[in-house]
Amino acid sequence: MGPKKGFTLIELLVVIAIIAMLLAILMPALGVAKERGKSTVCRARVKQWVLVAGMYGLDNNDKFGATLIDGKPWNSINGHWWIASLRPYYSNPKLRLCPSTEKAPGKRQEDHERKLFNCWTEYNNFPDEEEGTMLQDKGGPDAPIVNCIYGSVGANGWAISFTKDKGWLGMDKNKNYGSLSELAPETPFFFDCFKADIWPDDDDDPQNPTERNMDSRRPMTYVNIDRHYGNISMVSWDGACRNVGLKSLWRLKWHKSFNVTGDWSTADADWPEWMHEFKDPKNP
Repeated sequence: MGPKKGFTLIELLVVIAIIAMLLAILMPALGVAKERGKSTVCRARVKQWVLVAGMYGLDNNDKFGATLIDGKPWNSINGHWWIASLRPYYSNPKLRLCPSTEKAPGKRQEDHERKLFNCWTEYNNFPDEEEGTMLQDKGGPDAPIVNCIYGSVGANGWAISFTKDKGWLGMDKNKNYGSLSELAPETPFFFDCFKADIWPDDDDDPQNPTERNMDSRRPMTYVNIDRHYGNISMVSWDGACRNVGLKSLWRLKWHKSFNVTGDWSTADADWPEWMHEFKDPKNP
């Protein structure tokens, strides 16, 4: 028998080229599959907030966010209302996080510093239950270092049970749901969000939340974020959890008098260029 013949250099190069081509084809698909998996985990976490809020409501006369924390009203302590009220009802801080998001940068963020996959940050009022993260507070370079928690899930502020005649921060009390039992089954409850809570209205025009000049007075901006291929994860009060298209956000009954057939509820609305590729609005 003659000597064994090995691969020639040309043959090896051809094999390497084929492998490289296959990787180029497969890698994007693998990346999409990975992100789809994160989206599934995100929805599973968001869905649990209905259960957490339900347990809170059973202990607080069907109210949402109206309890006393350490003897103080929920709206007189540092930290947003649902974070403080619901903290005793869950143990894993990851419940507040979508797996696609990242921790906040080295300080509490101003609105214009937000990036698509950044988390919100709030003061940590429960250091005994959660270690938190030390961040520089908002302000200049001399701002103090404070203990913060972070998350990427937000709550519908119109679900809060107002305790003042003028509502929370001057919001129209007539728009809010006074108790959990008043919520419509399809009311948006918890969802992907740049902030811990928002009060959307039907005249909020769609803006890019990552742009420095965006109008922070338009609450829908903070939920109109492309985290899951033109969708966000959302759970409604009836426990239905799904991906909601960004253009469909204006067709949801955020508060009692929200106009779901307004200017931004149609496919031919004057959508900004960055939203042109997203699917047309549809009913929930």
